[in-house]
Amino acid sequence: MRREKLLCILPQNPYPPIDGGKISLYYPCLYLKKYFDLYCFFRDSNIEKAQNTVEHFRNLGIGASYFIKDIKDTPLMVLKNIGKKIPFKWHKYFVRNVLKELIEIIEQKNIKHLLVSAPHMMEYAVNLKKLFPDLKIILREHNIESELVKNFIDLVNNPLLKVIALWQYKKSLKREVFYWNFSDKVCFISDSDYELALKIRPELKNKYEIIYDGFEIENKSCDYDYYNREKEEFSFIFSGSVKTLQNKYNLEWFINSIWKRFILSDFGRKYKLYITGNSQLELECIIGLSVNDLEKYNIVNLGFVENINEILKSKMYFVSPTIIGSGIRLKVLHSMSLGLVVFLTEKDYRMVKDFKDMENVVLFSSYDDFVYKLKVLEKNQNVREKISKNAIDLIRNKMNWKNYARKTYDIIMSLGE
Repeated sequence: MRREKLLCILPQNPYPPIDGGKISLYYPCLYLKKYFDLYCFFRDSNIEKAQNTVEHFRNLGIGASYFIKDIKDTPLMVLKNIGKKIPFKWHKYFVRNVLKELIEIIEQKNIKHLLVSAPHMMEYAVNLKKLFPDLKIILREHNIESELVKNFIDLVNNPLLKVIALWQYKKSLKREVFYWNFSDKVCFISDSDYELALKIRPELKNKYEIIYDGFEIENKSCDYDYYNREKEEFSFIFSGSVKTLQNKYNLEWFINSIWKRFILSDFGRKYKLYITGNSQLELECIIGLSVNDLEKYNIVNLGFVENINEILKSKMYFVSPTIIGSGIRLKVLHSMSLGLVVFLTEKDYRMVKDFKDMENVVLFSSYDDFVYKLKVLEKNQNVREKISKNAIDLIRNKMNWKNYARKTYDIIMSLGE
């Protein structure tokens, strides 16, 4: 196996891998180092945390450095974006002086391949290609970012925000397609994003690849123990910060369209919905759930938990009610890796072709659908156990970081030097 040198440009500090965004950056680095002499360059807003990550990576045999840039949105940032080709959500990641550091890294390390995570960091690649025309560029799309802006247009009610979002959507789509065309390869992490890209620009098909994200099985030698451990009956759990736009709208939709009606029914009143990753103030201010509402609708806010694995394993069902979003939900893979029975909506179901309703996940699209399938599961433990076992098998055998790293290596090697 020929080892090449690979430079990864990341939009945020990947360590420690405590949320989906960081996990999807950290573990690829961890596994890619088997195939490449790897160097990671990332953004952070905290020098001390960035330095800790550099030291951590060096101990793992991965070179690393960083740049400091605060990316908090401001109204002035939107105004300054008038006349620019790059949407303001991406432009705030670009610092021209940082190019000098990247040029030095490429020259000193003799880098031939560049793996860029997210369109937010692609302006660095565009500028570097001018100086290093032989540099091979691989863009890793965690989401089709323009599609997220499009979803926001459909959901926001404020007329001014709608106008701004439409302006940014058009700009994002145009620039994102430019990046696809500019790159030597574009790697999508879900089937749904790959299919959408084919609809947007089918002529670029030869550049498109699917490389699924993965998840670490907690105990690789464990047998299926989901039904041998103590779990709380009649329990659902949702994990995610409502400060993230997608989580806010998705959780609101589920609570208002399904859970409130469900919990007030004769069948549903015994169930509880647990939520992690949010303070009570955030739940109240962002999605309007007061303490009284939580009590009324059997919702338990667990706040920020130290050991999310233990919390997840203690519950019967995980719910991922995605109505807006793109890419792949790592929290779905996480829950499946622990053997939870995962309820998900069409958006999540279409992420991976190997998701099969009532075989390894549970698909629902409405209140009636949700209740009907839950009743089937409650009446038949064998069905629940089958779904749990199949979920673990899928993560263990296919949706894992070893497969991700091997396929990434093969794609990069196919580009030549």
